[in-house]
Amino acid sequence: MATLEHQLEKARALAADLNYRLAIATAGWDNANAKVNRLRDELSQAVEATRQNTAAVSSLTAHPAVTETQPITVITLAKAAQKGRLQ
Repeated sequence: MATLEHQLEKARALAADLNYRLAIATAGWDNANAKVNRLRDELSQAVEATRQNTAAVSSLTAHPAVTETQPITVITLAKAAQKGRLQ
């Protein structure tokens, strides 16, 4: 009878250990899924922001103030110094 009780106690301890490991694994799985969902949401938001920025930049580059500007004259520092523009 003692041997049977001892085996039953060992089986209970093993079952408790397995339940503990299952709880840890389940928590890890839930955390991983939550992280994946959060990253997926962040990616979707980044894609939408990029799409909106691309549309905004496209509309800006087509604006007459951008497309019809005159070139800016560029002079070197040496020329500016010669003309007295640098002090």
